[in-house]
This record gives sequence, structure tokens and C-alpha cells, in this order.
Amino acid sequence: MKRAVSIALLLVGVCAGIVAAPSSASAAPVTCVGGTSGARAKLTKAMRTAVANDRKPSTLRIALRDGRTGVECGYQAQSRIYTRSVIKVALSAALIRMRHKQGRPVTKREYSYMNAAITRSVNAAGQALYNRLGSDAPLRNLFLSLGVNGIKYSGDGRWGNTRLSAAQHIKFLQGLTDGNNRGLPLSGKLYLIDRMHNLINKQIWGVGIGVPPGTYFALKGGWGPSQSQPGYIVNSIGVVRPKTGGQYEMAILTNRNKSEAIGKRRLNQVARVMNAAL
Repeated sequence: MKRAVSIALLLVGVCAGIVAAPSSASAAPVTCVGGTSGARAKLTKAMRTAVANDRKPSTLRIALRDGRTGVECGYQAQSRIYTRSVIKVALSAALIRMRHKQGRPVTKREYSYMNAAITRSVNAAGQALYNRLGSDAPLRNLFLSLGVNGIKYSGDGRWGNTRLSAAQHIKFLQGLTDGNNRGLPLSGKLYLIDRMHNLINKQIWGVGIGVPPGTYFALKGGWGPSQSQPGYIVNSIGVVRPKTGGQYEMAILTNRNKSEAIGKRRLNQVARVMNAAL
């Protein structure tokens, strides 16, 4: 009981950093499917706690898939939002796939762009990757090859304005960690997950927060001004592999944050609640 109260108080504090919205009522129900009734109930309870202070219009979107139990949960999981720097992993994957289709190796310089874009989230490296792609087409082809449909592309070269839902991010992460050559070569998938696992310290926030010490996780975050709404977008996606085996994927997307720092705190609190239940 004491732990539940402390989590609730933390979430109340985080709510103060959201740009004002018309209503304080929770925006949508939590849904969990698959697995056993006990596993669904556990994650439903955790996610309801995590989203308890969301409001209308919603400022929070969550999706997760627990590969160990088969449970999939979501809250506003089909609502698309700008990816910001989260898309840098997909830009890297699209370039690997394009080079494979061309029968050309990825160059040392291109790998250096991928490393900088993912581990340090360098925007210039992300732009260099997009310049190599030349348009949204290779990115679209990548997502389609992994079974991810319905993505909204910027169409004007602003790759950070690509819009995905939390559920679409989960589908992408599944494709990136499926252990085969579907979509792009397995060697490329392993490289990208390794880069997501080896972030510099200031890039470690969001999905990996709150996991037990020594737990393997690979993640990517992104943030920036919303442009179409007040406040900041702050997102995090990633995979977690508990010491007991198996894997789960999680995506946490937020908008209307008063600042980057406040948005990151919101993501960290949601991640702590969910990781404690997983």
C-alpha cells in the first residue's frame, strides 16, 4: 500500500508540468489482451496507475508487448505523434536495407553516422542519414517490409515530423528483434540494437528507467517543440530483456510538456511503474 501511494504522489507531481488542457478527465481506457487473465490484470492495474493523471486532450500514449506472457497493453496506442529523434533508428535501418538491396556494403562513414545518431542523438548525423536515403521512400519501404503500415510521413524532408503511434513503434521493435532477415539483414538488426544498448549516459531515460540492476535494455528517445500544439513532445521506445529470459517492448509518447526536462520526468515515472509490474 505504501508503495502504491508513493507512486501516485510522484505522478501527481509530474502532472504539474503539462501545458494546460481543457479537461482533467482521463482521456481513454487502458486495454490489455492476450496471455492469462492474471497477467492481463496485473498490467492493466499498473498501466491505469501510470496514466491516472492524463487529461483530455490526452498528452500520453503507451503501448507494450510482453513476449514472455503474450500480453499486449495500450493506452491511446493508435494515436500518432511526431517521432522527433526516435526515428533515427529507423533512418539507420532504412539505409542498411537500401544498401543491401543495392548490393553495396554500408560504408565506414555511414556506420559512423548511425552510431552518432543513435548513441548521442546527433541531429547532423540524422540529417546525413536522410540525405543518403534521398527521400521518404526507403523509410516507407523499410516499415512496410516489417509489417508496419499507416505511418504519416512529413513529405518535406523533415524526418523528425514522421508520425507513428505507440502501437506502430512496438511493431517496429518486434521486427528489429525477431532474430531473422525479414525486412533487413539480421546483422544490421543486431548492430542497431547494440547501438541502442550503448547510449551515452545523458541519453538513458524513459523506457529503461526502473529495471533491476544488470537488466539488458536498448532504447531511443526523442524530443522537441510540438509546432502544431503548445509545449514539447518527448518520446521513448525500447526493448527490455529480464535476467530470467524473454523480452518485452515498450513505447511511451508524450506531448504538451512545458519543457524537455519535465517531459523526461514524466516518461521516467511511467517507465518505473510499468517496469515494476513487468
